[in-house]
Amino acid sequence: MALQDDWQQSHLERRQVLAESQKQIWATIGLWQRERYSQAITQKQDRQAFVSQLKQENQAFLADAHNNHRQQAEQLAEDLKEFVRSLQKETATFLEESAQSRAEKAEELAQELRDFRAELRDTVAQWQQQWQQQDQERAAGRRKLAQQVWQ
Repeated sequence: MALQDDWQQSHLERRQVLAESQKQIWATIGLWQRERYSQAITQKQDRQAFVSQLKQENQAFLADAHNNHRQQAEQLAEDLKEFVRSLQKETATFLEESAQSRAEKAEELAQELRDFRAELRDTVAQWQQQWQQQDQERAAGRRKLAQQVWQ
């Protein structure tokens, strides 16, 4: 019996050790679960804080970008207005200079035409005078010839 009692005692001790080990395992598992749950909550809070901060930064960035775009658009509009004013001024100056140049050229051509007409009139008058003189000389020559023939 002593052997059986020893075995039962040993079996009982092993069961107690096993029960104690199971308690420790369950306690460790419980501790891990609580730690994991605590970490999950902390991570969730961290993520929420990160998302909140990211949203704020994003809103600030978008607002800044919008303001920059608006300022750039205003600057471009002002630059465009200035360019248009400058171009209008240059165009007006060019058109004025072109009109002046055309007027000067027209006056020059008109003067050349008047000079040409006067020269042509003088040339035609000289030719008429030469022709009349030659005609008179021919007529005089014919009369002289006729007198010589009829005499």
